[in-house]
Amino acid sequence: MSKTLNTLLKISQKKLDDQTQVIADLNNKKQAFIDEKTRLKQAIITEIDSVKDDSLGFNMAHNFAVKAKAGIAYLDDQMIKIDELIEQEKEVMKGLFLEKKRHEILLEEYNRKKKAEYNKKVQNQMDDFNSIAFINKAK
Repeated sequence: MSKTLNTLLKISQKKLDDQTQVIADLNNKKQAFIDEKTRLKQAIITEIDSVKDDSLGFNMAHNFAVKAKAGIAYLDDQMIKIDELIEQEKEVMKGLFLEKKRHEILLEEYNRKKKAEYNKKVQNQMDDFNSIAFINKAK
């Protein structure tokens, strides 16, 4: 029984580690989107600043800014979706954590019960030895 509980505990920990990695990967992807969004905003500013009085250049910069803003809107949508995924994965992680905790409690209870049985056995043996010693002393 103890080996089974230990195995279940290890499996629970592995699932928890895997779920933590999934959440970390999603957070990394979200950070990549944030970095790209920042880069696009900076590119818009740089592009507009680079054209001073050139109307053709300004039109090109404006077209670039429109496309970049569409990219930023797309990134915002993707970040919302990733946030939703992260929340879903956190809910899964809560369930896995509860499963692991349940296995830990079962293992602790099993070990406590085994220790109590062992202590009772030792106490019974000590009682038997004391009884024998008392009988031998009385003779």
